[in-house]
Formats: sequence, C-alpha cells, structure tokens
Amino acid sequence: MADNGLKRYSVQESNNVTLGQLGFDELSASTTYPAFGDYAGPWIAIKAIGNSCNFTATSSIGDDLGNTDLSAGDIVYGAFTGIVTGAFTVSGKLIAYRG
Repeated sequence: MADNGLKRYSVQESNNVTLGQLGFDELSASTTYPAFGDYAGPWIAIKAIGNSCNFTATSSIGDDLGNTDLSAGDIVYGAFTGIVTGAFTVSGKLIAYRG
C-alpha cells in the first residue's frame, strides 16, 4: 500500500525539516516556480515576511491552493510542488522551506 509520502521522514528527519535545515528559497513577486535555476521544490511550508503576499500552489498530497493571501508572519504547511507568486505589498516576501 502506498503512503503518498506521509511517512517519508523519520522522527529525526522531520525535526530537521521543521527547523528549516533543508534550506529555503526567497520567492519574488509575479514568478512561477520551479523556474530555471536553483528554485525547485518540493517545499513543505510557505511563509510571508515583511508584508502581505499573494500566491497559488500545487500540492502533491491534498488540495491545491488558489489565490491565497498571507499576511506577514503567516505560514501555510503542505507538500508543495509548484508555486506561482502574485502581487506582494511593498517589502513583502515569500519564503518557501524545502522539504
């Protein structure tokens, strides 16, 4: 029986992932990820910093997110394989944590 990645990490590995030890990508406004270069998922969390940001995301487990707004400090968790950023309020940034 397939587990769809739900048991992908050991306890120690999941603790490392939640601490961001796999790294992150700082995403720019109005861009599609994965794109050329180093910004390729999967990502396990998306956090808005500085100000509000808008994005859509595709998920490998569960529903996709469409036209989602995050205020500064908000975090959404999931198994994201693609992110399309929309408009960011001045000084807004999205941080996508690799997983």
